[in-house]
Amino acid sequence: MYKLVALDMDGTLLNKNQKISDRVKKAIAEARAKGVKIILSSGRGFKGIEKYVKELHLDELVVSLNGAAVTDASGEKIVFDIHMEPDVSRRIIELQKEYDIFSVNFIGLKMYVEELNEKALYFSTFEGVEVIAVGNMLEFYNTQPISKMLMIEKHEKFTIFKERLLEELGQYINATFSLPDFLEAYNINVNKGLILHKVANYYGIKREEVIAIGDGENDIYMIEYAGLGVAMGNAMDSVKNAADIITKSNAEDGVAHVIERYILNV
Repeated sequence: MYKLVALDMDGTLLNKNQKISDRVKKAIAEARAKGVKIILSSGRGFKGIEKYVKELHLDELVVSLNGAAVTDASGEKIVFDIHMEPDVSRRIIELQKEYDIFSVNFIGLKMYVEELNEKALYFSTFEGVEVIAVGNMLEFYNTQPISKMLMIEKHEKFTIFKERLLEELGQYINATFSLPDFLEAYNINVNKGLILHKVANYYGIKREEVIAIGDGENDIYMIEYAGLGVAMGNAMDSVKNAADIITKSNAEDGVAHVIERYILNV
């Protein structure tokens, strides 16, 4: 019997309008009524997840920033928290400038950008959060603990940049796509699979009792960890290759299909 379901958000729990469908809400509520834990696991910061936690009436732990932070449902109590080393963060900022890459830097519960340009406003609208413009990031940055850097560019622009980033800093960071145009960098000791293992242990739940559902490259670790790893129908090919099964897309209530079949036995 499955006792925990870990859900990615963008492209998985949420449809293209950033909404949770009524069918998915119903399936989640019925699973929780049976005692199943629902864990939201996202690359977003907590502020970008909070309204969905409230909408679903969840009281479980919340995984944000790809696992760099785990909090209670209120976001006030930090259970796990991992940052990048300051010299690593500074080097990434230098490379971003060299390749003209836009980045949102997550420090604590706040998000910082160099300027409020079109990409900053797109991100702010996408996540429903406020960002802070600080001017030259190298001048602003000292040794603040950065949990994650989210870089936003057309996917093809990242090809050489990601290769250079991992060539120089691959022993210190993970760099994965959460969406085709969203490249995320975070501490090498952070990924959704490692954190899902910790969360499952926190609740006394075994690996084989866990379902993980996602669509992005950053979901692969938790999909591989789970007893049942599920890729969305709209997932990247690499995610589908890592999964045990493939459900329907986020436009077709893929999350509900999994919960109904494997937990509710509908």
